[in-house]
Amino acid sequence: MTPSKLNEKELNQADRKKIMSALFQDFVIQHGQTALVMLGRMPGTDGQLMTDPDPEAAKTLIDQLEMLRDKTRGNLIPEERDLLDRSIAVLQKDFARTMESMTEAGSQEPIKG
Repeated sequence: MTPSKLNEKELNQADRKKIMSALFQDFVIQHGQTALVMLGRMPGTDGQLMTDPDPEAAKTLIDQLEMLRDKTRGNLIPEERDLLDRSIAVLQKDFARTMESMTEAGSQEPIKG
């Protein structure tokens, strides 16, 4: 899920569309990674997994990506659309797994919405 980074030479020669595409992909990846951290599925900046996941925060980020997909429908290049679709699908699965684990452990009430 890593977008192609623009190096300084490429950046000087890049057109606005290429720059915006790279920024869009970085935005999607950052949202996805933050949601994974909130779910305890990816280490945070301290290198540790969250011992007390925050599925509500993760759900907000997933919902924002879904909103972004709806609002940009028909305006994304295939690479951007595929990244967004794959990110949402992975996050939804990880969210469901986390909720199932927390429910089995008796540590989480259902999240509304």
